[in-house]
Amino acid sequence: MNDRQKLYCDVFVAAITNNVSIDGAAKAAKKALDGYDAIKASEMTGCVPVYRLQGNGDHFYTTSETERDNAISQYGYHSEGIAFYVRTEP
Repeated sequence: MNDRQKLYCDVFVAAITNNVSIDGAAKAAKKALDGYDAIKASEMTGCVPVYRLQGNGDHFYTTSETERDNAISQYGYHSEGIAFYVRTEP
């Protein structure tokens, strides 16, 4: 994991730890990267995508492709793509 990836993941985890909403944490992590190039999905070594879905008046977040697909096919959610990435190790 390079410095940009670690910074993004660390800021996100810190925001969540301090009871910031998931959307707020993702925004804080992206803001922390000002001055860096955008992180490409192919560069996210050591991180996994968190998928954001919308439906039934709420948002649903998961790292599982199977859970994402089931929410779409069985519960009427719509994918909003990858919301952010989280580290797989502390």
